[in-house]
Amino acid sequence: MQREKSKAAKVLLIISIVFLAITLCVTYYRYAKIQRAIFTTGKIVGFTEKIEEKKEKKRTKTTTFYYPEFEFKDKAGKLINVKSNAGKGNSPAYNIGEEIEIMYSPDNSSDAQINDFSSLWLPTFVLGAFTLIFSFVTYVVRKKQY
Repeated sequence: MQREKSKAAKVLLIISIVFLAITLCVTYYRYAKIQRAIFTTGKIVGFTEKIEEKKEKKRTKTTTFYYPEFEFKDKAGKLINVKSNAGKGNSPAYNIGEEIEIMYSPDNSSDAQINDFSSLWLPTFVLGAFTLIFSFVTYVVRKKQY
């Protein structure tokens, strides 16, 4: 029994380290991307709608996700149109014609995204939360061993 707990603690520790490494890589990638980005304003020009259906017990739940399409002028004055891959369910997060802050890569103007805290940092926070959870569980399991 003690040996199984020790093995479980080691596996949890490895998972925690892997989550920590991934979290640090994603954080660095985001930070570096923001540091290199060019910031400008753009305008929402439309939405791509995707409908997802989930079957729950005896009924089906339908959710419509709205992915904004926006346009902006890059440093050279060229009009760039981008379809975002970050959407919101049930109602659009923006209105058509609304001005928004855009960040784009100086190497590729079409590599652009809305400068929004949740779309930039939510993956990092989710990975960080998993890291903390696994670290805490590892700590509890190891503490019970000794």
